[in-house]
Amino acid sequence: MKELNEKNFELMVGALDAYQATMIIIDSDRKISFINKLLCERLNLSRDEVIGMPVDKYCELTTSNVVYAERSLETGKSFTSPYRLTDDIDLEVVSYPIIDEKGKIVGAIGSGFDNEVVKKLNSIVNDVERKKESVSRAMTYLTEKSGGEGFVYADKKMKRVFDSAGLIAATDSTVLINGESGTGKEIVANYIHKNSKRKDNVFMPVNCGAIPENLLESEFFGYEKGAFTGADKNGKAGLFEIADKGTLFLDEIGELPLLMQAKLLRVLETGELKRIGGTKRIFTDVRIVAATNKNLEEMVKQNKFREDLFYRLSVIPISIPPLRERPDDIAVLMKFYSEKFNKKYKTNLIIDDKLIKKYKNYAWPGNVRELKNEVERLAIYSLGNENGVGRVYDAAGEKAETQHHELYDRISDDVDSGLNLKELVERYEREILTKMLEKNGGNVRKTAAQLGIDRSSFYRKIKE
Repeated sequence: MKELNEKNFELMVGALDAYQATMIIIDSDRKISFINKLLCERLNLSRDEVIGMPVDKYCELTTSNVVYAERSLETGKSFTSPYRLTDDIDLEVVSYPIIDEKGKIVGAIGSGFDNEVVKKLNSIVNDVERKKESVSRAMTYLTEKSGGEGFVYADKKMKRVFDSAGLIAATDSTVLINGESGTGKEIVANYIHKNSKRKDNVFMPVNCGAIPENLLESEFFGYEKGAFTGADKNGKAGLFEIADKGTLFLDEIGELPLLMQAKLLRVLETGELKRIGGTKRIFTDVRIVAATNKNLEEMVKQNKFREDLFYRLSVIPISIPPLRERPDDIAVLMKFYSEKFNKKYKTNLIIDDKLIKKYKNYAWPGNVRELKNEVERLAIYSLGNENGVGRVYDAAGEKAETQHHELYDRISDDVDSGLNLKELVERYEREILTKMLEKNGGNVRKTAAQLGIDRSSFYRKIKE
C-alpha cells in the first residue's frame, strides 16, 4: 500500500479538523491512529500525546466514539445512535469500518456531532468511507510514525540485538526476551512482529503481572455467556482468539502462577483451547514472544516456574543489555527525546556535550524509561528560559556526581589503608564477583560465563 505524500496527508487532516464533529480513528490493534482537533480540545489532550496509544487508556473519556468504533471494527458494520453529551447537547454518534481493497477490516471511525449538522456530516463520512483506500493509507502512515519511536540506538550491543531480532522475525519460533525493567523489551517484541509474516495482523501486548489471578483464565481463553456471575451476556473472546494469526506478547511472564503456567503450556503445545463454560474446541495460530526481568532458570530450580514451560518459551532467547552497559545510546536517546518534548511543550531544551558526559556517569537503574522521563522533566524546566538550556538540577546528574565522589573517596580511603596493589585488586575483585552473582540470582555458571572465567576460578577468587 502506497503512503500518502506529506501534502495530501496534511490536507486530509485539515479537512477532518475543519468539521464540527468529534472524530477518532482506530486501527485493527485498537490503537488510536487519528483524533481530530475538536475531540482533542474536549479532552484537553494533544494529538501527539494519544496517537499510537491503546484506545483502552482513553475510552472512559471518549465512550460514545470508541464504543461504536470498536463495534464497527468487530462486526464490519456501520452504526448510528443518539447520545446525550449534556443536558443541553444531544449528539448523533456514527461509526464506520475501514475496509481495504482486499475486503479486510483494517480499522474503524467513530464520530459524534450535533443533530443540526447530522445530514451534512453524514455525507462527509460517507464520502470518507467511499474513499476508504485513502483513509487506510493515512491510518498506516500515522501508525508507522507512532511505532517508530523506540528504534533509536547507536551502541553495538543494541545493533546485535536488533540484527538477531530481524533474523528471528522470519521464523515462527517462540522467543524469550530477558532484560531489566525499562530496557525496551516490548519495543524489540514489536520489531520482531513488524518484520514477520504476521505484520499485517494483531500485535497484542499483555502484562501478565497486571491481571488479577482470578481473571487470568478468562482473559487468556475467554468465556461463554452465563459462564459465571457478572459475565458479559454475549460472552467474551480471550487473548489467544483476538491475537489469532498475529503475535501475543507476554510481558512479565515470570509473574504467572503455576496453575496458569500449566494451562498456558497446553495451549502453546496444541494450539487448542476452550472458553470457560464452553465445550467447543477452538484452534488458534498465535506466535508467542515472552519477556521477563527475572531469572527464570533460578525460578525453575526454586519450583516457582515450570521447567517444561521455560524450555518451550526459550526456543530463541534474546538478552537486552541495560542502558548503563551501552553508553553510546545515551547521547542519541537524549537528543531524540529532547526533540520530541521540545515539540510537545514548545520548549527549546538544548542537550550539550557537558550534560551528555554527566549522564554517561550515571547508572540509570530505570534504563531508557528513566532517561525518557528525565529528559521530559528537563524540557518542562526549560520553559521560559530564553537560552533553552534548562535547569540542570537534574536527578541523574546529581546522582552521577554523587556516585563519582563516593567512589573517589572510597579509593582514597583504601589507598591510605596500607594495602598493597594485589590486596586492593583482590578486594575489588571479590566485590565485583559478589555483585554479579547477586544480579544473576546465585547462578554461578551464568556469572562465570559472563565474566569469562570457569567455575573453579570463580570459586577460588570469591573465597580468596
